[in-house]
Amino acid sequence: MDGHRLFGNSFPVLQAVMEVQTPQRLYLRIAPPGSKRWQVPETLLP
Repeated sequence: MDGHRLFGNSFPVLQAVMEVQTPQRLYLRIAPPGSKRWQVPETLLP
């Protein structure tokens, strides 16, 4: 999965909420109409 491409193309039409699950890792919750959820390591975030 190309995280940068996903954010670049889809971010404007998705509601994204960053949550800190652990001190070492962040997860990005994306809630499109399909209610899909992605877990993205903080290293992939801009």
